[in-house]
Amino acid sequence: MKILLMEPNISARTQLRETARDLAADTEVFEASDLESAEHVMASHRDLELVVAEFSMACAPSLLSNKSGEHAPLPRKLVVTSASPSQSELWMAVAHGAMAYVLKTESRSIMLAAMQIVLGGGRYFAPDLLVGRPLGWEARSNLRYNLTSRQAEVLAIMAAGKSNKTIARELGMSAGTVKVHVAAILKALNVSNRTEAVVSAHGGDPSRP
Repeated sequence: MKILLMEPNISARTQLRETARDLAADTEVFEASDLESAEHVMASHRDLELVVAEFSMACAPSLLSNKSGEHAPLPRKLVVTSASPSQSELWMAVAHGAMAYVLKTESRSIMLAAMQIVLGGGRYFAPDLLVGRPLGWEARSNLRYNLTSRQAEVLAIMAAGKSNKTIARELGMSAGTVKVHVAAILKALNVSNRTEAVVSAHGGDPSRP
């Protein structure tokens, strides 16, 4: 499996590389710190299965055409990362083919789950954006509206189709604790079961109030 990481920041790119290699034993990771190198990789490896791109790079007009001016769209399976998430950015990312839109500073487990969801043909968007409430990404607060950061991790992995037992193992907690988090997630998202929560996570309408 071939994956392209488009990220100008070397530290963020290193973290993405480590996460991407957890997807499969045969994962081949290519990296691009600028648009020119990204275009070169995409031209040389047309069998890329996944592209994880920083927002400004993913939405750059130059990536929509090759040197001859011919249309050359990004691969279908695209994950967009952002340092300053917003609904307007989300919609622009979706317009450029994004199947996931993830905060750069999310935990490794959430980023991995988002990649897995997209590779499986699903979609993942930050829960904060899905519930349609004003964003509050202030560093002084660990609250994500009605979801704690831990609950957001549980939701992301749950959206990948994982059982409570698997979630517990991946996050290093007991199955009982996972059940408590799941109950809190259902209440926060105002849904009645896991299926509805998963639909909200990667199949819901981001504009839903």
